[in-house]
Amino acid sequence: MEKKHASSLAIRTQQGYESNLNLRVLPSFGHLKVSNIKKVHIQNFFDDLKEDGARIDGKGSKLSNSSINNHHTLLSSIFSFAVDRGYIKENPMRGVKKLKVENKKMNVYQKSDIAALMESLNTAPLNWRTLVILAIVSGARAGELVGLEWQHVNFEKETILIEQSLTLKTGEGVKVKSTKTERSRIVSIPPFVIQLLKELKHEKNKARLQAAEMWIREWDGVERDFVFTTPNAFGRPIRPDSVTQWWERFLKKNDHLKFINFHGLRHTSVSILIDENTPMKAISERVGHAKIGTSMDIYGHLLEEADKRAAASMDKVFGDLGINAGK
Repeated sequence: MEKKHASSLAIRTQQGYESNLNLRVLPSFGHLKVSNIKKVHIQNFFDDLKEDGARIDGKGSKLSNSSINNHHTLLSSIFSFAVDRGYIKENPMRGVKKLKVENKKMNVYQKSDIAALMESLNTAPLNWRTLVILAIVSGARAGELVGLEWQHVNFEKETILIEQSLTLKTGEGVKVKSTKTERSRIVSIPPFVIQLLKELKHEKNKARLQAAEMWIREWDGVERDFVFTTPNAFGRPIRPDSVTQWWERFLKKNDHLKFINFHGLRHTSVSILIDENTPMKAISERVGHAKIGTSMDIYGHLLEEADKRAAASMDKVFGDLGINAGK
């Protein structure tokens, strides 16, 4: 794949492709000309990926269907590019199907879990307390949260603008990029969270004055003023992986809390909205999905559960009225 073609991908996606390319694709196909790669070679490649021992990261022996499908996407992209460039006439990936991936049941916080979390957060630094609560109420991704700047917070309208994200690029450190879907969105925020943000801004302004010229005012060659910054690092943004690390330490310290990963707070946000009968289109736009179908695919099981609860509520209402089946 030419660099110009690969550079259009999201950084993490590009890094994942490069890893799969170097670890498995090139060792399997690197000795062959593109025009000599046939469907039988590809099928044998995927058969090998399904075998025990295909995983090399020490986290088990078998690759998941999702991981195998990532190789499928990579090879499809490579051969489609080769067809477009005229290197080959037909794409040998045509007819090679992806594996079925079962949607895992999401681990989310229920209302009682959130109450316990909020109590435990009272002793956490304001910086982290605000970040966690904002994650729940906004449904934003970790990279989008740490990418927020004060210019994105509208205190009067009680909204935040999500138009960029921070990502960790190997060899280059933390980079500012557009959101995952390359679309910005305005998200309304509850008044109590706006108050937390006001308190945080006051705290950051004091720290900035004390740091004076040591405060970092530029990032990636652009003047920045990040909402969430690393303690004692004079304005340096929090790395997305540092969010995960802090969250895991926090849960370990507060082991009475149910364990979910930080991304689970995003799913918790959607779960709450579904329980409150928020239209799926509004949820999809709020969490930044490009299509409502994406939200339906990810959260379809939550919708089914909500629908079952609705049916149970209906049954109770009619039961209280003495109206039951067969009577």
